[in-house]
Amino acid sequence: MDAKYTDYANKVIQGEIIASVYVKLACERFLNWFNNPELEFRPEKVDKVVNFLSKLKHYQGKSNGQPFILTDWQFFIVENIFGWYYKDSSRRVIRNVYVEVGRKSGKSTLLAGISLFALLADGENGAEVDCIANTRLQARQLFEYASELSKSLDRKEKYIKRYRNQINFPLKQSKLQVLSSDASKLDGFNSSLFVEDELHAAVNSQLYDVLKSSQGMRENPLAICITSAGFDKFSFCY
Repeated sequence: MDAKYTDYANKVIQGEIIASVYVKLACERFLNWFNNPELEFRPEKVDKVVNFLSKLKHYQGKSNGQPFILTDWQFFIVENIFGWYYKDSSRRVIRNVYVEVGRKSGKSTLLAGISLFALLADGENGAEVDCIANTRLQARQLFEYASELSKSLDRKEKYIKRYRNQINFPLKQSKLQVLSSDASKLDGFNSSLFVEDELHAAVNSQLYDVLKSSQGMRENPLAICITSAGFDKFSFCY
């Protein structure tokens, strides 16, 4: 197997990349899983996601018009989520993801790109990708990232239909949408992936719990929370 898949983890363990104790533990787990007879790493699955993301183009600032090329830490996240499977199975191992990084590190772009992959290229018929956050404005920011990035693939909307609060992919009867922050109004969903941006601002876990409970019929359900650290000692991510 190409060393690129273990390069980041090895450099963290060896001290070449300075990292927190939690990142070191994540890298140790990643490397240890190669020795787990019940698990299987499938590099072609990782490459599929990376190749998809490279087709997306940035639309802001100095990177405007440039392809989305993953940094080392972003690649490590992608290969963790999409590379590990239970042996002789189509079931992925990772179903719940928590990422805490500093501000302005590209986390929202990464999350928007993964959301588009889940909508368009993950092989899920009737995919439902839900964007949630503590406020509808926060959720819309992530949605707008995804909407703008999708123009890299289909600016004329021949296959991808963009609306104010929803992106549709009729070929697979799939949709990406923004949901209200009111958990009491979120019954009846069937989320294949839901993403929660800026978890540190969440007042409780109701949004997460409701969407997680909606995923029971999915073979490879995925929940991703990505956030910067917060200042409230009584909330998540302090």
